[in-house]
Amino acid sequence: MTGAVILGPIVEELLFRARILDLMIKWFKNLHLANFVQACIFVLLHHFTYLNTKSSYIDIVQSLGDAILYGYARIYTQSIYTSTTMHITGNLIATLERFIF
Repeated sequence: MTGAVILGPIVEELLFRARILDLMIKWFKNLHLANFVQACIFVLLHHFTYLNTKSSYIDIVQSLGDAILYGYARIYTQSIYTSTTMHITGNLIATLERFIF
């Protein structure tokens, strides 16, 4: 549980929002396009992308939306802590939902 709720989000935020997003901004010079591209890469690297079920399609859309929100949080606050906190909170809620339902 610690990996999914704390360690995973920290590593993913450092990789996607700190490194890949900054790289995309340099390449595209457009914040919105750079954010969308990093979000697509984020979704492609998650396992549910390849499951081909209705549930996985919902997960793809939700993860894309989350990644875009995390990216904008990183861009507009200029802090990796904001997006990391959001990501940890989202994963905590998802983990608790699995135990409750």
